[in-house]
Amino acid sequence: MSRLADFNSFIKEFQQFQNEMRTSSFSEVKKTIQEYMQLRPMFRAQKTDQFNVFRILGIASDEMRHSRILAWLLEAESEHGQSSDFLKAFAALCGIALNSHDLLDYTVVTELAVLESIIDIAVYKPGSFLIYIENKVFAVEGNQQLLREFSDLRRLGAAMRVPETRQYAIFLTPTGREPVSAGPSQWISISYGQISAVFRSVVSKIEGAKTRWLIQDWLAIIESWGITID
Repeated sequence: MSRLADFNSFIKEFQQFQNEMRTSSFSEVKKTIQEYMQLRPMFRAQKTDQFNVFRILGIASDEMRHSRILAWLLEAESEHGQSSDFLKAFAALCGIALNSHDLLDYTVVTELAVLESIIDIAVYKPGSFLIYIENKVFAVEGNQQLLREFSDLRRLGAAMRVPETRQYAIFLTPTGREPVSAGPSQWISISYGQISAVFRSVVSKIEGAKTRWLIQDWLAIIESWGITID
C-alpha cells in the first residue's frame, strides 16, 4: 500500500472514531442536564436554592464528566447556543491565536487514543490547528504520561499536516500547577479558576435558563477547587 493510501486510510478510521466519541461524550452531557431538571423542582419545593447538581449526583470530582462538560462547551455545534465563543475564550486564555477560518468546521473529541497515550480532550482542524488538553482534577500523572501524550500530539499533527507551531499542549489542573511527567516548556499550564473567569462572560449571554443553570453550577464546582494562577 502506498504512503498516500496509508494516510487516507488513517484519516478515514480516525474520523469514524472521533464521530463515535463525540456522540458518546455529548450524550453524557445531555443526560446530566436531564437529571438536573428532574431534581430542580424538588429543591424549589423546599424553598432553597443552595444546592449544586454535580454534588447531588455525586460527580463533583468525576474527572471524565468534567472533561466531557468542557468538551461540550468548546464544541461550536453544542446546544449551549454560543457557537465557538467558549473556544475563543479558552484559546485566548492559553495564548492561542485562532482566526475566523480556524473556527469553522473544527472538531472536539474526548478520550482520543493515538499510539502511546489517550488524551482527555482534542480540538483540531486538519491543516489548521491541533489542541491537546490533559485534565487532572485530583489524579496524579502516570509514568512519563505527558511525555507520551506530547509525542502523540506531534504524530497526529504531522498526519493532519498541522505545523508544529500550531500544535498546542494544555495541562489543566485545579491550581494551574506545572506537570511533572514532561518538561514544562512543552505544556501550557492553566487552572480551572482561570477557565471559570473567562467563561462567565460567555455564560451571561446564554438565554436558555436550563443550560445557563447547569453551566453556572459547573463553574461553582471548579471555582471551589483552588486558586487562579496569574
